[in-house]
Amino acid sequence: FPRWLGDTALLYSGDKGREMPAAYQVAMNGREENLGRRNGIGANVRLPDGSILFSQPDYLDPYHLRQDLYVQRGDDQIRLTRGARLSSADVRADGEVVAVQDVPATTRLVRMSSRGGAIAPITSATIDTQWMDPRWSPQGSRIVAVEQTRGISQIVVLDENGGQLMSFGASRSINSQPSWSPDGARIYFSSERNGMPQIYVADITQTPVRLARLTDAATGVFSPEVSADNTKLATVLFLADGDHIGVAPIPQPLGYSDIDSSRVSPRAGCANCVALVDGTAPLGTSDTSKATRYSPWLSLLPRYWLPVFGSTTTDGSFFGAATSGYDIVSRHNYAVEVHRNLRFHENSGWLWYRYAGLGLPLIDLSASQDYSHDVLYTGTAGNFTDVGTFIQRDRIVSLQATFIRPRFRTYSQASIGGEIENFAYSTTPDTLLQYLTSFYTTSPTFPAIVASFGWSNSQRPGLSISPEDGISGSVLARQRWQSGTSGSSTRSVVGVSSLYKSLDLQGFAHHVLALRGAGGLTDERSPDRFSAGGISGTSLEVFPGVPLGEQRRVFGVRGYPAGAEGGIRAYSAAVEYRAPLAAPSRGFRFIPVFVDKTSLTLFGETGRAFCPASASASGTGVCRTSDAANPVMTSAGAELNIDTGIQLDVAARIRLGVAFPLANRADLRAPTAQLYGTFGASF
Repeated sequence: FPRWLGDTALLYSGDKGREMPAAYQVAMNGREENLGRRNGIGANVRLPDGSILFSQPDYLDPYHLRQDLYVQRGDDQIRLTRGARLSSADVRADGEVVAVQDVPATTRLVRMSSRGGAIAPITSATIDTQWMDPRWSPQGSRIVAVEQTRGISQIVVLDENGGQLMSFGASRSINSQPSWSPDGARIYFSSERNGMPQIYVADITQTPVRLARLTDAATGVFSPEVSADNTKLATVLFLADGDHIGVAPIPQPLGYSDIDSSRVSPRAGCANCVALVDGTAPLGTSDTSKATRYSPWLSLLPRYWLPVFGSTTTDGSFFGAATSGYDIVSRHNYAVEVHRNLRFHENSGWLWYRYAGLGLPLIDLSASQDYSHDVLYTGTAGNFTDVGTFIQRDRIVSLQATFIRPRFRTYSQASIGGEIENFAYSTTPDTLLQYLTSFYTTSPTFPAIVASFGWSNSQRPGLSISPEDGISGSVLARQRWQSGTSGSSTRSVVGVSSLYKSLDLQGFAHHVLALRGAGGLTDERSPDRFSAGGISGTSLEVFPGVPLGEQRRVFGVRGYPAGAEGGIRAYSAAVEYRAPLAAPSRGFRFIPVFVDKTSLTLFGETGRAFCPASASASGTGVCRTSDAANPVMTSAGAELNIDTGIQLDVAARIRLGVAFPLANRADLRAPTAQLYGTFGASF
């Protein structure tokens, strides 16, 4: 939507992929200035005071997305309307605005002041008529717009109150984006009447109005805009690599009054074609069927199941099944998964259910039973012998209320709820349990209150390899009580924050400097510990029932074994330099993997999980004396990131990396170098 600023510069909106959509000012030598971010692509118009009027979409709440008018004054963007559904705005010299307003099933033209206030319709809203692209004449007494009605597109000139003065260019092809010559005698527009979008001009001083075609581009030409000195024509030219803004002297006509060659349906002249399907009501008949209350059950029933298989060194092999479902309006969502462990003959299961019928809050119910296993050793002076297995059974039931606030530029979420968690401990063989601290001879139950909050304003342009130019953070706090023990309680809090800064260096996308920090704190009465070490990623089900990849870890440190350290205190920090490599955006023959982008990450990471010496010596919780001496883990390395579409429609990031432990490698049984592969972002 190019708009002239005098005769030497243009104002336009664009989405270049490297940055978020924005308004730009470009001089005739091609030098550009980013004037401010936009939520979408639309016309930007200078107001008499020099500010910029534009429309953009944003959320009113989690379920309503609306287009509204905004004014940018300096770096500040001021919202003029809320939920008004206004777009394609234009302004005349006195600040009066004309725009398109969406109404149920159709559109209409409206007027309002650029200072806000009442919205006044100037055309009627009928289902068989749509309005587009209104523009004030230079004198401000007329409006040109595109009217589409009953399959016909035409250019219409209206007076300032919506009265129709003339129409021309009627065609079954698409007419779009009309604009005025500086003297108001001609109207330029784009039309597809010869099969490809070209620029046309109409001299509206003649009767009948005569059309002349000005361009003959092999691709499309749109958005004609004549300079104030009436010598240059700015347009948008579509080429193989995208849209381009171009300026040229106003061309001489190539031909006049092109006949509309757009094809109509072959049924139009078919004498034997059936107009209506047997059993349907005649045209114009009202629907008199009885309305009934919405029932989710038919669409809520599960429609599939997937086998699940897996194996780990400590837990052994397992098999199971998973399914999920939701009703057609997503009022109900659920997921269920069950496992059977073959080594220890244990059953695990997970259930998650969300009810969104209240709008907000979202009600989340979850229940799970899971088992974890660890090897028990005995020995002294560095000589250890495997004597058995320690088993922890964990049952959790939780109910939470979640509030979300999605916006185009920020996202926030808060939740509060309660949970009940029960632990049971055992050993194989069972005679080993007596040698552990008395804590493990109990089966504690912990009712808890859980609260969390998260917020983010990081950006993600279309070609980006990482979040950019923003921060994200989350805090999770839990207050637990041990049932049956007066005054016995435990608290924990975990905080995570990430910061991203883009660097405008060479490449198809910005380079990014990313920082992350995480910390966790609980007390010696806690029923479980934080763990540090390992690769943080995402598990992806490449084939049904075959998940690959690592789990998400709050205190992961690449290069060290997963869970190498444990304790009631934990922290981690990471710094990454992320650089784009290539964007092939293609597949290879018949292999069902689509490679979109590749990038390189250089990282440094540190972390630790430990117990204070006082907690380790007390013997009242999960801390052991050795946990007080847990050393710091520090590593560095590099990753190759491949953004892919697996089976052509499952988006995934493949990370292939090498990590070099730099500190306390022997103490934590870390290798000299670790080669790894996983899915998902590191953070």
